[in-house]
Amino acid sequence: MNFYLAAAQNQGRISLPFTTAAGGTILVNIKIMGEPITCIVDTGTPYFMVLDETIAQNLQLKQTPLSSSLKFFIERQGERTTRVIIPKLQIGSLTYHNTSAVTAGDIRMITGGASSLTFPNFRAQGILGMGFFHAFDMIINYPEQKIQLYPSNSSPSFIDFSRPIIEVKGNGNEFPFLLDTGSSYSVVSEDVVKPLGMRSYLSKNPNPPFSGIAKARRIKIDSVPFRHITLAVSQDFSSYSGSYELKGIIGYDLLRSFILNMNFPEGKIRLKRP
Repeated sequence: MNFYLAAAQNQGRISLPFTTAAGGTILVNIKIMGEPITCIVDTGTPYFMVLDETIAQNLQLKQTPLSSSLKFFIERQGERTTRVIIPKLQIGSLTYHNTSAVTAGDIRMITGGASSLTFPNFRAQGILGMGFFHAFDMIINYPEQKIQLYPSNSSPSFIDFSRPIIEVKGNGNEFPFLLDTGSSYSVVSEDVVKPLGMRSYLSKNPNPPFSGIAKARRIKIDSVPFRHITLAVSQDFSSYSGSYELKGIIGYDLLRSFILNMNFPEGKIRLKRP
């Protein structure tokens, strides 16, 4: 899928206030052809935008079936999809014209099946993913519930499989984890629990794909020390990491007290305490 996004009409900083759903999912309000919709901010999604197919139908957007399937860093893969062209899209002070997007049947499920079961009243009509954010220096201020975007000279593409990756360090070892704003939980692959100096505890009633929890007395995410933290353990992390050699996910449970700066054009990520 080699579609490209029309250039946005905006200069300078873009500010997006957000709310959080149950479980910490970041939600922002945008407009499609003047109609307001609620979108998930998900750095674990590789696409520019994913729309609920019902929204696409209600807005009478022409849907063109695609031979490839949606792919995410979750247990659900291969969601059937179509391509749509959005005549006018407004994200904060940004305006896009003739924007490519894809559709999905159930936004809740493709951003995390466990979350949709835990929070059955969770609703969103779309997802903003890395195909949009990778063109910006992005600051997510969780305590103040605002996002600031600083545009670069690069042009965002419809699809981009780059990911915000951060190093997690413990017991003299370090491993790459995905920073995932769409995940309520932080997850660690079972095979790096001991190398990170963590202790694992199997659940009597496991909730797939999690087999239990792991606890760490001391660990570092980037250069920020964390003490006495708990992560979910995944036995088969390949369902999350795909072709990447990731060993975990850092989600809302650990990010919620921080200011997260992801400068995608420069490839730099920083966690800061308020």
